[in-house]
Amino acid sequence: MGWYTVSVLVGYRTQSNNVVCNRITEQLYLTEASSIDEAVKRGSTFGKAYVDANCSMTIEGQPGYAILLGIRNATEILNLDDPVHAPPRSGTEIGYNIYELDDANDVDKILKGEDVKLTLEGP
Repeated sequence: MGWYTVSVLVGYRTQSNNVVCNRITEQLYLTEASSIDEAVKRGSTFGKAYVDANCSMTIEGQPGYAILLGIRNATEILNLDDPVHAPPRSGTEIGYNIYELDDANDVDKILKGEDVKLTLEGP
């Protein structure tokens, strides 16, 4: 058994005209699984539970609901001191993202919580 972080993408729709909002959320779930395929299945189960719990909300002033878009990726978690056996604990890296910025000065904006345009690269 290993530990994985599963990235689940959730979108949102309005109930009145079924319009999909241009904002999505990325939910990160920690799971223990025997393989990456099992981790993805568990992530999908977690995502469905999130969507079921958010079946009624307000989106831009209109009634709406969450929809499961899919699994973006699953990443195996490794502890540097014991990568095979150790479970995650404080200080364990559980995932990462790679961003490409249009302007190097945008890093300061991100750190201040300001909006910037960026490209999310794989995995």
